[in-house]
Amino acid sequence: MATTLQKLFAAEGIDNTTLGILISTVERNNRPEFDYIEFKQAVQKLIEMQLDEPMAFKSAFATASTLGLTREKLIETATHYRSLLESERSKFDEVLQKQQEKNIAGRIEEAKALKDKIVDWQEEINKLQQQIAQAKLRIDENDLAINQSVQKINNAKALFDTTLQHVNTVIAADIQKISEFL
Repeated sequence: MATTLQKLFAAEGIDNTTLGILISTVERNNRPEFDYIEFKQAVQKLIEMQLDEPMAFKSAFATASTLGLTREKLIETATHYRSLLESERSKFDEVLQKQQEKNIAGRIEEAKALKDKIVDWQEEINKLQQQIAQAKLRIDENDLAINQSVQKINNAKALFDTTLQHVNTVIAADIQKISEFL
């Protein structure tokens, strides 16, 4: 019956896997008496025998009515199968919701967490850049102080050397004079 039902509801552009799941639900819940499903199969057989659709419906119903099928019972059983299929929609929606939570909501949370980390990391980068700028400024200040200190030291050395040389020259001249005059 599965192939027959699959063919009955097959159409271009629908998903055959989903159709198979829905047909399976109908088959598991097919009532033992002649109902909408058997009526639908009878109509299809008559259409395949080249009867037009209205005549196929009337002919199938005429035969089915000898088995106790009424118009009301036909509509009631067709509605029954529709409600079964709607319960499949509910199950599908639950599975879909779980997939969304797993695949979408989880990724949204991960993306939010990463965005928060990026903000934190950007703040750290900004702080580090400020520290680098302050360190460079301090290095420049130190370089200036070093150059000034080197210049002072060199000046002090030059003054010391000049003064020492002068004092040594004066002492040397005095030693010469002592040797000469005394």
